[in-house]
Amino acid sequence: MRIVAGMSYGLLAALLVGCGPGVQEQLEANKALVLQFAASIDAGDWAALDTLVAAEIQRHSRATTANPEIRGREEFKQHEQARHTPWPDGHVTYEMLVAEGDFVAAYATFTGTHQGQLGPFPPTDRSVEAKFLALFRVEDGQIAEIWVEWDNIATLTQLGLYPPAGTRNGG
Repeated sequence: MRIVAGMSYGLLAALLVGCGPGVQEQLEANKALVLQFAASIDAGDWAALDTLVAAEIQRHSRATTANPEIRGREEFKQHEQARHTPWPDGHVTYEMLVAEGDFVAAYATFTGTHQGQLGPFPPTDRSVEAKFLALFRVEDGQIAEIWVEWDNIATLTQLGLYPPAGTRNGG
């Protein structure tokens, strides 16, 4: 009986050790996917999104009042292309990536120069450094869902657009 119990514990330990690196490798692969995704967007490589994001991708953001919910790869690509227009030199630097299960959490910095129309705001030619948080859900090796939030007031302040001209504190 002791031999069987010892073998059972040994087999269980071997299975757990054998599964460990595979899980860690998957977490690292998920983080690498997020970095590849960011590099593709920075470069304006919209074709790369066909393999990096799921056909039914969902993007959620309460910071984007014009289009807080995006569904589907084509709508997502159109959104990213439009977002790229005001910031042609835009770049994202990921400060921290934390992966658990199918999720990758990111703390990042966006830098760019406002050179195109941004909603109601004409170009200011000012640079911004905006911190943001994003959560990515990975499914079958593709990004299937994104939640992203940032501080619009901080960004508008850096652009000289907040507080609005004519308000008590803005002019």
